[in-house]
Amino acid sequence: SDAGGTIAIIADTDANLFASLPDTTWEMISSYAAPPDVYNLSLSSKHFFREVSTDKPSAKKTPSANAAAKGNAASSSNDKKVLATQLLRSSLLSSLGRVLEKSGSGIT
Repeated sequence: SDAGGTIAIIADTDANLFASLPDTTWEMISSYAAPPDVYNLSLSSKHFFREVSTDKPSAKKTPSANAAAKGNAASSSNDKKVLATQLLRSSLLSSLGRVLEKSGSGIT
C-alpha cells in the first residue's frame, strides 16, 4: 500500500506547485503559449477548474488583442469563470493579435 501513499504525495506536490503561482502569472504564461498547449495545461490539474473573478486587470496585451477584447462588451466585469477558460481566452486573444499584426491587413 506504499504505492498509494506515494501517489497521494505526488498529487499533493503537483497541486501545490500549480497553486504556488498567482492566477495573473498563469494568465501571462498562457498569453505566450499556443492555445492547444494551454488546453493541455488546463487538463493537467484540478487547480485550473476552480471559479475565479474576471474583474482583475489582465497581463499586458498587444493593441490587436485589446481591440479583439473590446468585442466582448456584453459580459460583466464581475463575472466568475473557470480559470482554465480565462487562460484559454488569454491565449486565443494573444494569438489573434499576433496573427493580425503579421497579416499586414490593417486590422488591429
